[in-house]
Amino acid sequence: PLMYNKEYYMFNAGNKNSYIKLKKDSSVGEILTRSKYNQNSNYINYRNLYIGEKFIIRRKSNSQSINDDIVRNDDRVF
Repeated sequence: PLMYNKEYYMFNAGNKNSYIKLKKDSSVGEILTRSKYNQNSNYINYRNLYIGEKFIIRRKSNSQSINDDIVRNDDRVF
């Protein structure tokens, strides 16, 4: 099952030539084409190899009545 506060990546099967490059100073990624990445970088970091949009699921309410981390209806995606 999906869990809260964990990074997931949603893949776009229609755009196979792009991936997420995570910025060092931010948790937000930017989408770059592979050719642009190869021209502007001399190294490969494992954080640059994820393909897709990064998202994190947060609990909608702060209710402590549910004490597990399993995602349910109406939770929010960031």
